[in-house]
Amino acid sequence: MSLQEIIKAMGDKAVVKGAIEHPSDLLALTEQGLPIAALKSLQNELGLTNKEVTGLMGLSESTLIRRYKPANAEHRLTRDETDKLIHVAKVVARGLEVYGEAKFGQWIRSEVRALGNRKPLDLLWSSLGREQILELLIRIEHGMYS
Repeated sequence: MSLQEIIKAMGDKAVVKGAIEHPSDLLALTEQGLPIAALKSLQNELGLTNKEVTGLMGLSESTLIRRYKPANAEHRLTRDETDKLIHVAKVVARGLEVYGEAKFGQWIRSEVRALGNRKPLDLLWSSLGREQILELLIRIEHGMYS
């Protein structure tokens, strides 16, 4: 999974401005905070509902709706929100690499035995959950699905 694939999951260069050529550039993005449009792009990429996004990001639905309003288009995510979004985008980039767009969208909403019969989408809110999903995707990619 390349940096470009991670950035693409968050809206590509139209949303994520600046040169991202090294993993340390992601740290600089985290410090600045990504624009709210990056979250909206990821939501659209996965076809998530507002309720799913609020569960993923730990926001109330009213906060999400307020931030999505055109008047708040320049609003930036906090460092913690940006950090979480970048890590979710890593999972998405890996999942798209392994499954392709249509199949990944189905897989992320399906109960997966290797994740304790939980849906990957339900684990994305946690760094530990994201880690488990990434490890599973790597095993699947290398034919070691368990």
